[in-house]
Order: sequence, then C-alpha cells, then structure tokens
Amino acid sequence: MSVGQTVVLSISILLILTVIIQILMNFIRNKRVVKHIEQVINDFQSAELAEKYQHLKEITLSGSSLITFNNWEKVYLDLESRSVELLEKNHKVSQTTNHFRLLTANSLLIDLKQAVFEAEQDVEDVELVFNQLINANSESEKEIEQIYDKYAEMRKDILSKSYNYGQTINFLEDYLLGLENKFSEVKKLNSAGNHIETHRLLSYLRLQLNLLAQKLPRIKKSYEKLSKKLPQQVKEIADDYQHLLSQNYQFSNVNVETLIDNLNASVNQANQQLNQINLDEVENSIDNVNNKMMEIEQILENEINAKKFVIDFQRRLSEQFEKVSLANSNLMDLLVHIDQSYILTNDEITESGYIGSEISQMKNDFDLDIQNIEKESPVYSEIKADFLRINQRLDEISSRQREIEQDIEGLTEAEKVAQQSVQEMHLNLNMLKRKLDRYKLPGYPARFIEYYKLVEAEIEKIYDELNQVKIDMKQISDDLILAQQDLNKLTTDSENILATSELTEIAVQYSNKYIQDNKNINQAVKKAYQLYNQEFDYEGALDTIASALEKVEPGAYEKIEKDYYKGL
Repeated sequence: MSVGQTVVLSISILLILTVIIQILMNFIRNKRVVKHIEQVINDFQSAELAEKYQHLKEITLSGSSLITFNNWEKVYLDLESRSVELLEKNHKVSQTTNHFRLLTANSLLIDLKQAVFEAEQDVEDVELVFNQLINANSESEKEIEQIYDKYAEMRKDILSKSYNYGQTINFLEDYLLGLENKFSEVKKLNSAGNHIETHRLLSYLRLQLNLLAQKLPRIKKSYEKLSKKLPQQVKEIADDYQHLLSQNYQFSNVNVETLIDNLNASVNQANQQLNQINLDEVENSIDNVNNKMMEIEQILENEINAKKFVIDFQRRLSEQFEKVSLANSNLMDLLVHIDQSYILTNDEITESGYIGSEISQMKNDFDLDIQNIEKESPVYSEIKADFLRINQRLDEISSRQREIEQDIEGLTEAEKVAQQSVQEMHLNLNMLKRKLDRYKLPGYPARFIEYYKLVEAEIEKIYDELNQVKIDMKQISDDLILAQQDLNKLTTDSENILATSELTEIAVQYSNKYIQDNKNINQAVKKAYQLYNQEFDYEGALDTIASALEKVEPGAYEKIEKDYYKGL
C-alpha cells in the first residue's frame, strides 16, 4: 500500500469516526430531552393544581367569577387530553431515536417542544387564575369582617348615646338598618363567589360609613346648639327686652318683638332641617340665627348706651346753649356798635341774626327731647343722635362767632394801618417830585405827568375814604393795594427819566469831539437836543445819540453806560 493510499484511508476512517460520534451525541441529547419533556408533561397534572381545581368546584361561584372559572376550567380539562397526546408524541420521538432515525426524530422534537411550551404556558395561566379566584374569596371575607366591625362599633356608639342626636336618631336608625341590609347582601354575594360585585358593594359601604363618621360630629354639634344653647340665648334676649320695656325704654323704626319671634321660627326651621340631616342648611340657619341675635343685642345695647350718654350729656349741652346764646347776643351788640363807624361788607349783622334764630330752633328741639325724657317715653338712640347733631352745630356756630369777632375787632387796627400807609405813600410821592425838581429838567413826558396825577388822585381818594363817617375798610384795603402798585411803577418811571436824561447829556458831551468831522454825529446831536429840550423824550434822545456814536466808535456807549451806573 502506497503512502498516498494510507493517507486516504486514514482520512476516511477519521470522517467515519466523526459521523459516528455526532450520531451518538445526537442520540444521547435526544434521549435526555425526551426524558425531560416526559417529566414536564407529568408535572402538568400536579396534585396541588388538582386540589385548587377541586376547591373551586366545591365553593359556589357566580357572576363574573363563575364566568372566569368556566373559561379556565375548559383549559384545565383540555390539558389532560393534551398531556396524553404529548406523551404519545414524546414516546414516538424516543422510538425514532432508538432506531437511529435521528433526522426524523429531530424534526418531531422541534414540533413537540413548541407544543410542550404552549401547554406549559397554559398551566401557568390556569394556576394564576385559580389562585386569584381562591385569594379573592379569602380577601373578601376579611374585608367584609373589617368593614362590618367598624359598622358595628359605630352603631353601638350611636344607639348608646342617642341623647346626643335628638329626633335625628330616627333617621340614623333607618340609615343603620339600610346598611345592615347591604351587609347581608354583600355576604351572600361573597358566598356565591361574585367577587367583583362584592367589591363594588364593599366600596359603597366603606364610603357610606366614612360619610356617616363625618356627619355624626356635625349632627351632635348642631343638635346641642338647637336644643340648648340657641333657645337659651333667644330667651335671654327676650327677657332683656322685657326688662328694658319695664324701665320705659322705647324702640322706633324696629319691632323687636317681631325680630324675636323670627328668631324662634328660624330655630324651629333649623330643627326640621336637622331632622332631615340637611347639615349644610342647618349650619347656615344656625349662623343666620347667631347673626340676627347679634343684631337684636346691638339694638338693645345701643339704647342702653344712648340713655347713659343722654343723661351725662344733657347738662353739658344745656350749658353750651347758654354760652353760645350769650356770645351771639354780645356779638350782635358789638356789630351794631361797629356798624356806626364801619361798613360791614360781609353782612355780619344779618348772619348773626340767622345764627340767633338757629340757636332758638335747636333749643326748642332740645327742650322737646327733655320733655320726652320726663314723660318716660324717650327713644334714647334718637335723642342721642339729636344731641350730637346739636352739639356739632353749636361748635360750628361758636367757631364762626370767634371768626366774626376777630374780623371786626381788626377793623380799628386796620384803619390805623391804612392811615399810616396812605401817609407814607403821600410822603414818597412828594419826595419823588422834589428829587425830579432838583435835576431841573426842561420838562416831563406827558404820559409820566398823567400817571403822576393818577397816583396823586388815588392817594387823595383814600384820604377821603378814611375821613367818612362810616369807613369801608375792604374798599380802602383794595385802593391801598392799587395805589401802592401805581406808586411803585411811577417811582420806576421817574428813575428811568433821570437815568436816561443824564446818560443823554454825557453821550452828547462825548460826541462833541466828532461833531466837526462827522455829519451823522452833528445831525444826531441836533436831533437829541430837540427830543430832550422840546419833546422831553429822554429815552428817544438817548437812543439817537447812542446809535450814532456806536457807528463812529463801537463800544463807546456801552463804556459810558457802564461808568455811569458804576458811579451811582
């Protein structure tokens, strides 16, 4: 045998051994898988799952729970036949493997694995549903017991303390009976296995018990107020009112008896609302009763306080009447006397007469209030309001009397001031005239002379007004102001005349050095002389010479003016 033949033979042997090994490994793996699948299939029919199924068969289910169980019971029973079928297929795979028909065995094994996987999922789902149904039944029983214990405790507390709820106990007993019936219903549903409806009804019962727990304190509180507190308070208000009537208190514009009757009616209405457990309405009614009681108490308290005020204030107001009446009488006498010497421009005498009449009318009102008190038929709150009104008006009158007195007492002083003022103006006017005369000007502008005469006439008018039998100080004061304003303006005009006349003379003298050689300066000097000596227009003369001089020597007039005012 050649070397080549030996190599070929060796390779062939190795390939054969490899195939044999793979076949053996595939055989072993298939046998192991078949054994595992057989165990899995046998587990489908576990005793534990069978017990759960039997338990659910024995208890009574209904409603959605029964429907759920019936649907999954079919799946559970179907698993028995499917298990037999799967075992047969598994046996076939085993037989095929034993005959080394491995390709066929592998193909069958793929389908078998998928079928076993699906069956295994169904087993898990069945077990999950069975557990849920069993647990639901157990949890419902515990929940029913817990909620019922709470109900029983509340029922015991309500019935043992029925005195806290008044007539509402009838409603509460009916309510508790309704809940008891619901508990009987929920127990039947749970026994029947209708867990969904059981949970719905348990949720309803839980809610009702919580609502009842919230209402009970409100019912107790409202009943306590309506049965004890409010009736007692209304009675106390009624007793207080009767006591005030016995002491001759009167009430106008309000019927207290009707208000008290309305209070009792409101309390009765609130009781009816409480019997129907309309708690929001009950609490609103109680608040309304409290507010109305406060209003009535305020009415009674106002009258009590008003009486104390009236008694305490009566003497003070009487004294104030005497004081203001005397002051007005004295003021009238003073006005009549002053009226002989001064003109009263604000009609003070008439105003004082009106004040006297008003005081008399208020005194009549005051006397009528006192009569009502003495006749034991007073409405003290109205008398208080009357006293306050009168007192405020008397204070205003007293203040006005002082203002009038100050005004008329100032007339004599104002006259002295006016005499001094007009004398000072007359003196200042004379001083102004003398100052102008010292300058020996050729004359004065016509406008200035007219204004001078106007001021002179205004001063003479004031002298005449001050020499009248009855002096009008208001008119004199107005004339003084006007005359002083005109005198101030006249003084300013006179100072302007003096300044412009002197500046004109200085400017002409300065221009003389140009008069021979400059025609414009020559003509300007002549024109300035004309305006100065014939027309007495000193401002015009100054403007004429200053303008001409500026053309010949710019800045010359500005220097003249600056030196002039600097030398003043």
